[in-house]
Amino acid sequence: MGTSTHNLLTPTEVARLLIVSPVTVRHWSQQGKLKARLTPGGHRRYSLEEVSRFALEHGIDIKRQLNERSRVLVISAESGLFNHLQECLASVAGQLSLAQAANGFEAGLMLHRFKPELIVLDVDNVKLEPIEVIRQLKADASMRNIHLIVFASDCSKESITLALRHGADACMSQCNAWDKILTPLGITQ
Repeated sequence: MGTSTHNLLTPTEVARLLIVSPVTVRHWSQQGKLKARLTPGGHRRYSLEEVSRFALEHGIDIKRQLNERSRVLVISAESGLFNHLQECLASVAGQLSLAQAANGFEAGLMLHRFKPELIVLDVDNVKLEPIEVIRQLKADASMRNIHLIVFASDCSKESITLALRHGADACMSQCNAWDKILTPLGITQ
């Protein structure tokens, strides 16, 4: 095929990452769900990017097998929330990678560059509607498994209640509810 097989995974390595049997990996390949490359000898090999795409689309968490940090994107025009979350989550800092976007444009760029697993949306300081953010995330197969926590001064607002009904994981009004951030990521303190 002319494609280098360096840094490609065998069906057995993919099976370990996805916690399935190698036969299942081969079936997914045959069904076109998981794209493989063929070596000159006819053996299947998988790029980590393709395996990650597949895992994300199917809600399979492979970051622990890869020893990766969970990625959290904070969307807030105020750096105070970002700094406060860093302080609150210091005890698990080795398991998290935090990034901030100050507006909708930066958030869109960060979704593709940073690839967060969780978004904390500060609705008091960013002009984004939580329901629209949820709709956009759920409409894209590569983003529909991203968790969303709404950070608001008043979690009883109608717009927040609607966001929770439409798929937001939780609403936080203070940083002392850090478990709402850690639970969707599978992190315990």
